[in-house]
Amino acid sequence: MNLMVVRRDLRKGLIGESIIDTGFDAGIYANLNLVEFLEGSRPVREALLQAAGHSVTCEVFAVECHIIDQHAKPLLSLGTVEAYCPVEPGDLSEDVIVGRAILNQLRLELDGKLTKLL
Repeated sequence: MNLMVVRRDLRKGLIGESIIDTGFDAGIYANLNLVEFLEGSRPVREALLQAAGHSVTCEVFAVECHIIDQHAKPLLSLGTVEAYCPVEPGDLSEDVIVGRAILNQLRLELDGKLTKLL
């Protein structure tokens, strides 16, 4: 899923691909690029996530998020989404992960060759 995360305070956006994880209950789990993009902004809270065999401490940021097409044109505003940014570098994901808090807002149609966002 192609996403754009917006920082109104900087008048900038971060565009990139994400992967979907139906086992992740929250909105977005950050990679290094997203953590660096959010650096300097204020987290809304801290949260503790349970990963395989250990706990992951995260700063949680409220971010404006959009699903975009391959030309970076916004297709659907997701509104404000919580982005979980691990405090420890070893807990960062290679990819931005989209969880069920976002997926539950969407109706997806999958047929193996074509995915439609409705």
